[in-house]
Amino acid sequence: MEALRNKKQEKNKLTTTLVELVNESEKARLKKLQELSNIIDPSG
Repeated sequence: MEALRNKKQEKNKLTTTLVELVNESEKARLKKLQELSNIIDPSG
């Protein structure tokens, strides 16, 4: 039972880390898109 609980905690921790990484990646992607958009159309 203890091993199962530890496994579940580890899974939750890894899932949280993955979500954080995906969020960071998405922010970086949106920032890069904005930069490219400004290069293509500086007025906009």
